[in-house]
Amino acid sequence: MNNALVTIKFDPAINFWDIHPHMIYIPPFSKLYKTDNGGLKSSKVMWCVAYICHPDEEENKFFRFGREESESILKETFYPELDINDPLYNECIDAFPEAALDSVQRALLAKKESLRDRAELLKVEKYTLENSSKLDAMHKNTVKFMEEYDMILEKYINSKRSNIVKGGRNQSKSEKGEI
Repeated sequence: MNNALVTIKFDPAINFWDIHPHMIYIPPFSKLYKTDNGGLKSSKVMWCVAYICHPDEEENKFFRFGREESESILKETFYPELDINDPLYNECIDAFPEAALDSVQRALLAKKESLRDRAELLKVEKYTLENSSKLDAMHKNTVKFMEEYDMILEKYINSKRSNIVKGGRNQSKSEKGEI
């Protein structure tokens, strides 16, 4: 069962608050909602937050670019008024994983970010006599690192599939055994 508060098909043509009304009660999202009573601006900011934070690359193509590049692309193509220096926006970015993702999604997010950081380090670090044994050990551990990622990804995919039934709809509460 998927316990995420935000399980979405990324469709920014729909007001974020209309499909995730529960988020208006969770700080700091409630503060963002109140800036325009759930209007177009706060909805677009929330879509940007979701695009940057949600690790489902099948649904969210922006995640693979990393935060800075995604913000740049979103500012250029989706919401030019996005203020990446706005403290409220950054509070929402920081709060989103805990408030909107389930434990498997958070684990996937953490592992993907770790993989990105690790790949960047290995890409820029030059071999020297001082660091060669450390870099060799990192390369050697890559297989283990990827196996851990694959396990988390498999759990996420299974969780995602368990919520879909014939016709592509989500399971009802009775189908999930909740009532």
